Amino acid sequence: MRAHTAMTHTEACLRISSFHMHIPAMVISARDILALLGAVTVAAATIAFSVWLAGMGVEGVLGASTWGAAFVFFALALDSAKSTALLQLATGIGLLGVAWLQNVASPDYTIVSGVLVAIWLATPVFRWLR
Repeated sequence: MRAHTAMTHTEACLRISSFHMHIPAMVISARDILALLGAVTVAAATIAFSVWLAGMGVEGVLGASTWGAAFVFFALALDSAKSTALLQLATGIGLLGVAWLQNVASPDYTIVSGVLVAIWLATPVFRWLR
């Protein structure tokens, strides 16, 4: 049995390009770009869904669903780490305020609640795809 060896030139792969020297925090890869596009797609779909719901004219259902989403964030805050729990608690309190504004002022505040939920949905999608 014969063993064959091949010379490879790895020094070209290990060299840092001049682009990375100017922006060291930026890592360019197709996987990161696709993960970002996936997260943006999820966020855009969530916001578009909230805009669609705001135009339907079902104010009572919107307020109740936003109120329920606030309690979901309270439950998530009980089960999370300390830093994430504070953000989830703040989001839950914000959603309670938005639910009140939906019932009192305008159902267009559904878009604000959609943006809050979209941020929380897009972040784990980005981390999962990355």
